[in-house]
Amino acid sequence: MNKTIVTGNVGAEDGVLGTTGTGTPVLNFNFATNEIYKDREGQKKTDTTWYKVAIYGTTATNLAPYIVSGKKLLIVGRVKAHAWKTDGGEAKADLVLKVIEVELLGDGGGGKRHEDSGEVGAVEDREGLFLNEEEQS
Repeated sequence: MNKTIVTGNVGAEDGVLGTTGTGTPVLNFNFATNEIYKDREGQKKTDTTWYKVAIYGTTATNLAPYIVSGKKLLIVGRVKAHAWKTDGGEAKADLVLKVIEVELLGDGGGGKRHEDSGEVGAVEDREGLFLNEEEQS
């Protein structure tokens, strides 16, 4: 099973809403998580992990206005490593997080849950968690 639960913040740029080659809405953004700990000398350290996040379907459209720089989120999703090379031949890798659920935390989200209302294209905006449509290939 590939299921990851992370809490962190939207990166420096707001989410970008676009479409896949088949016309499915997709919301892409960078997302950072921080692990704070003390090293052997007792000094506070922070390790940051960056993810490239993708949300598909009507959930992408409904969440787009809320995915802004600095927004705190809780995300449940599937992680996949994506290796690639630059034009200069340098090997690079990204962690891609395909969202199953996302909860808006902090200002504007209230930490409450939003659930899919069952209507096609509609998500109730009464509580914080948006359920993602089935992952698109």
